[in-house]
Amino acid sequence: MIVKDEEDLLANCIKSAAGIVNEIIIVDTGSGDSTKDIAKSFGAIVFDYQWDNSFANARNFAISKATYEWLLLLDADEELFLEDLKTLVEFTKSTKYDGAHFKVYNFVGEKDSGEYTLHNALRLVRNCGLYKFTGDIHEQIARVDGKPIEDKFTILNVRLKHYGYLDEVVKKKGKRARNLPILLKELEKEPDNPFKLFNLGNEYMALAQYEKALECYNKSKNHYSKTEAFAPHLLFRRAMCYYTLKMFDLAVKACDEGLEVFPKCTDLLYLKGLIYMEYHRYTLALDAFEAALKLGDPHPALKFTDGCGTYRPYISMGQIYEKLFDYNRALLCYNKALAANNSLYSVLYSIVNIFDKQKLADDEIEKKITSFFSDLSHVPNRIMVSDLFLSIQRLGLSKKHIDLIKYEGSIQLDYFFLLGKYCFYKKDFNNAKAYLENAISCNTGPKVFQNAKGEACSLLFLAGLILNQDNFNSLAGTIEKISPYLKKEETLLLRQVLAVVSGSNENFIEKENPKILLNLFSKYLLCLLKVCEFDLFEKVLYVYNYIESKYVLISLAKVYKEARLYPLAAGAVARSIKELDVLDFYAADLLLDSFLSLDRIPAVKT
Repeated sequence: MIVKDEEDLLANCIKSAAGIVNEIIIVDTGSGDSTKDIAKSFGAIVFDYQWDNSFANARNFAISKATYEWLLLLDADEELFLEDLKTLVEFTKSTKYDGAHFKVYNFVGEKDSGEYTLHNALRLVRNCGLYKFTGDIHEQIARVDGKPIEDKFTILNVRLKHYGYLDEVVKKKGKRARNLPILLKELEKEPDNPFKLFNLGNEYMALAQYEKALECYNKSKNHYSKTEAFAPHLLFRRAMCYYTLKMFDLAVKACDEGLEVFPKCTDLLYLKGLIYMEYHRYTLALDAFEAALKLGDPHPALKFTDGCGTYRPYISMGQIYEKLFDYNRALLCYNKALAANNSLYSVLYSIVNIFDKQKLADDEIEKKITSFFSDLSHVPNRIMVSDLFLSIQRLGLSKKHIDLIKYEGSIQLDYFFLLGKYCFYKKDFNNAKAYLENAISCNTGPKVFQNAKGEACSLLFLAGLILNQDNFNSLAGTIEKISPYLKKEETLLLRQVLAVVSGSNENFIEKENPKILLNLFSKYLLCLLKVCEFDLFEKVLYVYNYIESKYVLISLAKVYKEARLYPLAAGAVARSIKELDVLDFYAADLLLDSFLSLDRIPAVKT
């Protein structure tokens, strides 16, 4: 391993491999923390290396210190899946290959979001003196004699968890600031090198600079060979760039160009369906999803996301049918998604929402939802059932199952959060505060609700706001208390809400990303509508005046639609067209949905 300032992640990485290795070689490139001490505590041999802006040089130095037959090459932000260790060991005992690529799960976004992308990375090399690494960054394996490697490496069914792309890790490590200068310097020497252009595009894409990323990908495409390992990734990310930039026709064309080269790339077919779905060409989207299902899971070299040939198309098809009010087909698709992957708990929220839209009685909904769980004595299952009913405001059903939960310490956080949420929507705000505060102070992690503490903080602030609109000092103290569990943008947004309620003109959010602010603010507005706090809702709406975006009324329309206040949603879209001259695909879709839903407005629940 080559490392620098990895005290947060190094121990877990070494633990994941320590049971199968004979020696641990750590090359440190200038750590200022306890990295070297941690490595030595595992019996590692630690070497210092003067960093020269070349990962290949550092990697080759590390290899030169290894004495055993095989090299397991790990980064400190990676962990092996323990259940795959046996496969790895058996491979080294019997294979004729000189190395293997592992399947890497790149976790992205927030720490507990569970979101990831996939790629294959070389992590095992025979230590026979034939190989070295080249390239200052994103180093590649090569023969020392310059001859082609040919088919000496394979893809092994061994998995790695990679945490280096999580938001907090990228921010702390400053990886983009480190990588960009190295890549730009390399491209000065080889301006048309397709692999280096591809990697530069990846850096720009990670920075959300999609136009620059697309420029790099297009230039790389002009010089690449389809036989290169990064080729399918290049074509997929190029299409993703067009999609992200909402250049839908070009995105579809990019998918088709990729499929011409790699016709069995299911991920491209699925992406094509998402693009059609985005701009409401639903028949074409359904055709693409059906084709992805027919193709099935691709070869590992063509796989960038799990489920593109199994459960993901069914989920997307279910969303289309739900949008078209074809609830029976939507339910069929959601059930097929669950059959393909029974851990898709989020799909159950779509299913219970349909049952609610169909105005089924409590006992019928309860029977249907509980049938998805084989063992309701398993506490996390009971908590999930309670929350499913809470999500559609069936408070009686939710309370019935809350009362059946057999409390145990391991689910402390989830339990207190669920009780707090239940009391909040029951409008018992004092008890809601008490339970939510208990949830936030819990030392145990979540078993059911991945972002339990973050959501508990949001509801705690709203409960306090509803109870004490005039107690500004208390509310400011609450924001200070919960800020460690929130994104910076959310903390600033709450300060803005408090400023608006208190009559202050202070602007806390003028420098923040409007898109992020709108998404966060929508969550708070929807909660206020669900508990019928209409006066406070109207007062808090003034926060929109501080968000510099022409999509504020479209965002409000989305909130109204989620709350099933369809006439208000239609009115907000109409105002957006008239006052802000904004009408895009999404706005038009909102307007159409609102009008189509007018005769489907459910009876008011008391």
